[in-house]
Amino acid sequence: MSIAAKLRERALRRIMKLPKSVLHRLAGPRMTIDERTLDPQIQLLLTIARVLGIRDSDDVANSRRSMDEDTQAVAPLFIAQERERDLFVDGAAGKRAARLYVPTTANAKPPLLVFFHGGGFAVGSIESHDAAVRELAHESACAVLSVDYRLAPEHKAPTAPEDGLAAYLWARAHADDLGVDGERIGVGGDSAGGNLAAVLSHHCVERGHRIPEAQILIYPATDLTCAMPSHRTYATGFLLEEERVKWYLAKYLRYDGEEREPYVSPLFYERFAGLPRTVVVTAGFDVLRDEGMAYAERLRDAGIQVTSRCEHGLVHGFFNMSGVIDAAREANFRIAADVKSALA
Repeated sequence: MSIAAKLRERALRRIMKLPKSVLHRLAGPRMTIDERTLDPQIQLLLTIARVLGIRDSDDVANSRRSMDEDTQAVAPLFIAQERERDLFVDGAAGKRAARLYVPTTANAKPPLLVFFHGGGFAVGSIESHDAAVRELAHESACAVLSVDYRLAPEHKAPTAPEDGLAAYLWARAHADDLGVDGERIGVGGDSAGGNLAAVLSHHCVERGHRIPEAQILIYPATDLTCAMPSHRTYATGFLLEEERVKWYLAKYLRYDGEEREPYVSPLFYERFAGLPRTVVVTAGFDVLRDEGMAYAERLRDAGIQVTSRCEHGLVHGFFNMSGVIDAAREANFRIAADVKSALA
């Protein structure tokens, strides 16, 4: 992280520790849409970003650097693990980097969550999600294997989900080497990573692989047609904007109409029977909110055990924000409890 970025991080963390009454005044009038009220710390964070003129770059390399750097500014503090190591797992075409986290809270042979980071299939990395994954492992008492998959536009669909499936199968085959319980392996991720976890589970059903014991989907992208009402209601001003979603999709998809293919939009699968126990967590002020909720309903209709929850006052990306946003930290603790319960 650059010196300037470190200074911004320190300033932001100090601001967010101000008394609630001061935060409310700085954030301005409370914002309520669809009977949901935006969290005041989130509102202030969005106001600061707007005043500073912070915008997403159209350059892929710059966007990747910004993702890694910006998440550090709002991430939870570093949590040391009992064991951690960088390693390589099988991808669809060669080895992919991964990082294993085994927290101090885990027992001798804990369950494992194979985790895929968000970032619109084009940005994000093990590093961008390192602090959040550490917290998830610690709070859930589960081991987590965070996996890097090939990114667009260098590698378009369906490369990422094939990498995800290969990594999951590798983890299954190497559970003893990883020191985890091979009978309790789940998958999960946030945003694009949630999409990959969902597609992976469908692939397991279709191709006859053992399905994960659970899937944890954090504000997942499930319908890349962007047709749901939340894409219009929250199109601007709430961190992940509709214009940026279209930028990501232009990098990821190969041709017009591919957005309706189930391997990129799992909501379009016809069969949902046989999928694992699922946790779906959405954010109230998020363009992806409605498609995540719709996916949970499709699972319920198929008789799948589903826990679904909307964190009403939060925005897309809150999983990485628990270092400065109190409501995000509380939401992440609930997610960790979901993981612990699902893989018990």
